[in-house]
Amino acid sequence: MSTYEDPWSIDQVSPSDVLTSDKSRPWWVFGQLWYWTLTAMIGVSGSLLSRWWRGYDLQPRVNGDASARQELADALPHVIWGTSTDGKCEFLNDRYTETFGINRSNAIKEQTWVDPIHPADLEKMQSAWRSAIGSGNSYYSALARMRMNDGSYRWMESIGRSVRSLKTGDTLKWFGSLVDVQNQVEDRETIARLQFDLQAISDEWERKSGESDARLRAMFEPREVGWIDYDVNSVRSLSESLRTQGVTDVGDHLEKHPTDILALSRGLPFLDASQHIVSLLGFESFESMVARRVRSSHTAGDVEIAILTALVHGSATTCGIAKLPDAGGVIKVFPFTVCILETGVAKVLFLDASVSEAHAEAAGKARVELARVNRVAAASALSASLIHQISQPITAISLDVATATRLIASGESKSPAVGKVMDRLRWNTQRLADVGTSTRETLRSAPQTLETVDIADLALRSYRLLLDPLGTDQESLKIVANDDLPAVVADPVALQQVLSALLQNSLDAHNLTGEPPDISVTILSGSRSREITVAVADRGPGIDREHITLVFDPFFSTKTNRLGFGLTVCQSVVEGFGGQLTLTNRPGGGALAQFTIPLR
Repeated sequence: MSTYEDPWSIDQVSPSDVLTSDKSRPWWVFGQLWYWTLTAMIGVSGSLLSRWWRGYDLQPRVNGDASARQELADALPHVIWGTSTDGKCEFLNDRYTETFGINRSNAIKEQTWVDPIHPADLEKMQSAWRSAIGSGNSYYSALARMRMNDGSYRWMESIGRSVRSLKTGDTLKWFGSLVDVQNQVEDRETIARLQFDLQAISDEWERKSGESDARLRAMFEPREVGWIDYDVNSVRSLSESLRTQGVTDVGDHLEKHPTDILALSRGLPFLDASQHIVSLLGFESFESMVARRVRSSHTAGDVEIAILTALVHGSATTCGIAKLPDAGGVIKVFPFTVCILETGVAKVLFLDASVSEAHAEAAGKARVELARVNRVAAASALSASLIHQISQPITAISLDVATATRLIASGESKSPAVGKVMDRLRWNTQRLADVGTSTRETLRSAPQTLETVDIADLALRSYRLLLDPLGTDQESLKIVANDDLPAVVADPVALQQVLSALLQNSLDAHNLTGEPPDISVTILSGSRSREITVAVADRGPGIDREHITLVFDPFFSTKTNRLGFGLTVCQSVVEGFGGQLTLTNRPGGGALAQFTIPLR
């Protein structure tokens, strides 16, 4: 942590600091500016003042010489002082009185000319004076706070030079001036404080950056994400050249210009890498991975091309699929993302897809098994209910048939008993029909939670739930919808059940053909219509003509591993909304499931 020190504290700055300070400090410039300004000023009037002081010392005060010298000194813009070699003040100009509010004649007579000096600075000024005399120096400089005529204190610098005898070279007098340097002091102090604040901010940023780097390493090292840092500064000139040439397809350009491939590969050195990616590629250390890349620097990989493409197009981020050779030369595939920082570092994150694929495969199997168990459980519960409800009508029908058979065999086919048996048969048959109707109504009249539903979003989410999360067909669903669709109020759970079942049927149909999914969901609403129409279409094999009228019957299915309740339940749910569900074949191949939802 930086410690602030007042650069102009009387306890820290010597009177000669302004000229002897380290040139590496910014405020040294200020000192030089006003120093040379004063030097120039003194140089201009130096000969006059020297002649004046020599005349003062050697000639009698006759013919108005004293008043002429005083007039000359009073014309200068600063306080002018003159002393003997023992430090006794012998001269002050009118600027002294104007500046400090003390009569200059009294100050000379009573030797009180030092009274404006701040008591804390007086000893240092006198020490600087004694040092100049003791060393035989012809130059003297000291800094002090001086009390102005309004009682305030301002920083002033006392600058003096010795006047020597032309014959003996001995010092005869000292003369000099007082210069107001308050503004320079304040500027210097402001710069020092800014330097202190900047250093504090820099220290804090460095501390937080170190903590962030440690957190990032801790976050990525043990998991499925590895990273490599690239230095991109050396390829910026190449990217500028390609941009100037109007290159848009960097990969195609590199194929035609092998020299640029070499420049790209050599111009993107590794800076650092996570231990996870180093180990994943089979290297013992980061250094061995760097050495292997140097040996193969004649080629450019997917990551290098992606970074150069981003630089050419002025983008800070990009992503793609990289094929990286491991230590044994085996190609491994990694999804990656790139972030190019202003510091010239490209941070590339790699996803260990092998672990994710294993997890996805296990999760997919678990979802399939869970769906199968749910279907079996639902079918078992429904079957138990149906068996319980139809067992009595079936038993009664069986007895009635046996009775009618005996009566007919005995030749009593026209007896009243046969008519009664036939009536019982019709009644029990109706009971069976009522059981089916009751079961269907039970499915239809389940309690619903109504809320506003975005059908397009619900269809997309339902579709993605049916797919492998790492599969390439996540975005294969086409959704077409009017921009001005009215709000749909429905039970989202029940509506998702319908969409999921219809989409699953379309996916199963495409699995039979071996072709990539070509599935669309169209959501339309007419200008005067009071209902929404949702159509799920595919390009599978379609529905056989002999099965088209049976698809909504319970227990009917063309798939050996299904129970035949999916479309039956969908029809019940849609009718529960007050709509209708139809299933037809599409012109050109495929099936079209279409249902309506009334607007509330």
